[in-house]
Amino acid sequence: GNAMQVLVNGEEKCSVDFELNQYALSGSDVCVYTSSPNYPAAPACLVYDLDTSPLSRVCQHESPQQTICTAPPAGATVGTCETMCPALSDLISDDNGDRCRSIAMPQPYCDKVVQGNSFCDRLRDQTNGKLIITLDVDQSSDMECCQTCSCFGDPECVAFDGSSDNWLICDAREATSCEVQEDICLGELDHMGNACVWDAQRAAALVHRTDIGAIGSPCQANWTASGLAEMVMYERPGFKASITMGERGVIETLELAVDAGTYTLVADKCFAKDWEDGWTVAAGSRPLSEVLTVSTSDGPGNDQRTVLVSDINTGVFVRVSCIERTSQNKQYTNARLNVQNLVETNTEVGTSGSTSGFCARANAQIDKGASTYARANEVHEQCQQAFQSANLLCRALSSESCSASDIREASRKWCEVANVFPSDPDRVKRCNNYIRARDKDTEKVAQRWAEMYCMSVSGQAPAGTKQSLWVQQCVAQMQTDGYEQTVALMGDGTVTSAVNSGQCGADDSFYGKRSESGQCTPGISIEYQQTNGMWAEEMFIPLHLLPCNNQLEVSAKDHYNLFTRPIRFTQCSSSLDNCPADVSCMPLYDFRVDLMFSQDEAQCVSDN
Repeated sequence: GNAMQVLVNGEEKCSVDFELNQYALSGSDVCVYTSSPNYPAAPACLVYDLDTSPLSRVCQHESPQQTICTAPPAGATVGTCETMCPALSDLISDDNGDRCRSIAMPQPYCDKVVQGNSFCDRLRDQTNGKLIITLDVDQSSDMECCQTCSCFGDPECVAFDGSSDNWLICDAREATSCEVQEDICLGELDHMGNACVWDAQRAAALVHRTDIGAIGSPCQANWTASGLAEMVMYERPGFKASITMGERGVIETLELAVDAGTYTLVADKCFAKDWEDGWTVAAGSRPLSEVLTVSTSDGPGNDQRTVLVSDINTGVFVRVSCIERTSQNKQYTNARLNVQNLVETNTEVGTSGSTSGFCARANAQIDKGASTYARANEVHEQCQQAFQSANLLCRALSSESCSASDIREASRKWCEVANVFPSDPDRVKRCNNYIRARDKDTEKVAQRWAEMYCMSVSGQAPAGTKQSLWVQQCVAQMQTDGYEQTVALMGDGTVTSAVNSGQCGADDSFYGKRSESGQCTPGISIEYQQTNGMWAEEMFIPLHLLPCNNQLEVSAKDHYNLFTRPIRFTQCSSSLDNCPADVSCMPLYDFRVDLMFSQDEAQCVSDN
């Protein structure tokens, strides 16, 4: 009929009235329901003693299965996995050398063996079966599974141990206005101790401050007498990476020296149609393609190109971003390099006495030659704060007319739609608390807002980049290129912008099975168990394209196996033998899975 009793050793433990949706208990036990043969996904009780169970004295959902006539207000957590380095774990490698872990729901929502084919088919054909998957992935961890170093901007460099330094060449900014001044320039010394040179033509062309990335600074080193400034980033047996800096200290070349030869990536040639034309090969070196594994890809934006370089012999990996800036009047173009990641996959080598260069130093500092640095560094810090004007950032993210009095309201409105903390119900409050727009120090407000903005566009960060490093690089790009240009390139950081720019998946049409070419893409596979016991992939969710608001709704019509078969969510590492080092060095990030099944109430019937 419409009721069911559950007996344990002949004693009634709980009963259920399906029409009234009521549960009655006997004794001091708790009823937790899963499924029964006659009423699919309706209660068969598992008994817990209240003395040992934290459950309250009511029937509670202990699995994502729900009563078939009732759509519950929230889903049930299937499981959680914490952040870990796969190579240092007890995870077993598969045939490809990958290490995997899973969160599984071993009992189907509708079990065809128990409940009958025709009943389960109604989910697909009549009752509009739906499943809401909440996939919460926390990529904020700074866990290091390899050693990473970087140099970007003017440049600012971050060593293996996290210490940082920058090298500013002929920085002639005045401390109050932060404008480049001729008299200050002529009193500065470059990296070789020669007097800096004033370029009047550049000074006349620099009408808009944000054009400095394309035109360059009017204050230049004496390049004829001094040559380019050079710094060894990292050296170990069989490998050496060096960068050369041009005006303002921006990186112009990256030189990689290995046993088979020396190869230099040149910023001005990086956008050549044939990627090999972006490199120069030293005399006596073997062909580049025979020695280093190199790949290129365009983006993000029309003015950036990413270059990935792997040295198989040493296991060192380098990711470089080529950036091209064009002035507002389209008359000037300038290119530079950012070494986003230099990765040492052998941590024992990276900390041994056989390494040298900036990356390997503890509390690292750059050897800046004879340049007038002390004053320039002090001014840089002051101008860095001044350039992080809350007004400028507010105008880029809110309104061109934004003034100091508008910042508090503008940041509050931005937080309401910002693509941050998507799974936190208090995300808006959390965003506002981080920015703290009430602070009278507007420069600190701007700094915190800039950091929060960079978090909001972190979906554009290269795979394997720690969020803290991405934020640091993103803020540095704002300082180098300006707020307006950065926001124009990356979007305004809102959820709508993330969807429109492809930073999150709006529905299941964004996802499919992982292709052969995507085996190195980090992410989570949603799988179902076939009748032969093997697991098959239903869809793959890459980490760079998580569902918008962390929720994905799928239907029984389109994904029938997720409703009628055991399912699991599998996360795998990537083997160094098959994938780039920056991907292989990523930790397996903390993730949690919540599921909520539902269907139309009108079809609440049984086969019996």
